[in-house]
Order: sequence, then C-alpha cells, then structure tokens
Amino acid sequence: MKSLVQLGYLDYDRERRTYFPTMRIAVLGAWVPNALFGDGQLLPALEDLHRKTGETVILAVQSDLHAQYVHLIHSAEPLQVRVPPGTLRPLARSGLGLVLLSGKTDAEIERLRRRINAAGEGGVQSREELMARVGEVRDRGYALSKNAISPGVGVIGAALPKGPFGRVAAVGVAGAVANAIFALTGKRMREFGLEQNGLA
Repeated sequence: MKSLVQLGYLDYDRERRTYFPTMRIAVLGAWVPNALFGDGQLLPALEDLHRKTGETVILAVQSDLHAQYVHLIHSAEPLQVRVPPGTLRPLARSGLGLVLLSGKTDAEIERLRRRINAAGEGGVQSREELMARVGEVRDRGYALSKNAISPGVGVIGAALPKGPFGRVAAVGVAGAVANAIFALTGKRMREFGLEQNGLA
C-alpha cells in the first residue's frame, strides 16, 4: 500500500488510517479499450449487428479454459439473454468457445483439451469428439449452439481477425432458438466475419 501511495495511486489519511484512490488510478486501464477493440470500428459494427438482428450481441475472448464475455449489447426481446460482462463459458462446450478454438492449431487444441479434461469441468471429451465439433465450425465459418447453456437459447458465433497482441475474439448473436431471425443469423454471421476480415 505504501508503494501505491508513493506512486500517487492512493492517498493515505493518517488521522483515520484509511486509504483512498486518487484520480491517477482512473488512468491505469485507459489503454484497455484500445487493446480490446482496436481502432474503434468494432463497437459500431457490433451495434450494427444488434440493430439488424434485434438479438443480444456478445464479444468474447479466451480466458484460460473459458470463453469470457467482455462486451454485450442486450436484446429487448422477452426471452433475453441477460448475462453480465465477465461471464465465463466452457471453452470446449460453448458456441463461442468452439469459435475461439477453431482458429488454433490442432496441437494447441489438443493441449487445451487435456487441460480441460484434467480440470474436470463439464465431463471428459475425446480428441475425436472435440475435433469433429471444431471441424464443423471451420467448415461453416461459424458456430451454432442450441440449448447448450440455457434452455431455449441459442448462440451463433464467428471469429474476428486477430487484434492487438495477437488476441483472437469471437462475436456471437444470442436469442431464442425458435425465433425466425435466429435461423437467418448464421448467414449474417458469415458475412460479418468476411467484412471484418476485409474480404467482402
């Protein structure tokens, strides 16, 4: 704590023996949005996807053995996907997790599969089972996950190009599986991925 006081991040009140953050602490994370979202085009693109689908839009990155939701734009639909930023989903058993895995080499996926199995989260998966699911994502260009985490809810996700520090992100649209727009969103996700890669 004394070091943080010396660096100007905390003020120390000797009379009350308490610490309080200074304004300098607010700038500690100022670089994070640019590191996560690049030059500022990603968030407007996510807003556009939300406007066109009317569904919840999720931006996810890998956090160890999980896919972590780092940004969400919530739907106003009755069957809403209401999860907060920071939510973790199993990397090898969720739609966005499979998208994140699909951009890795087979050897990297195998190392992660072994760690996931050793951690005992969500049951053991064979190499063949996981690679078959990853292969589907690679072939289609997007992942489709229905009722995997929440009953009646599905997610369609696609990979984004590598961002700063080589970090890969996935974008997903979550909504009611029965919703007609959800059935059409796979094509839109493919287009979104191509646009983000500058190929369309």
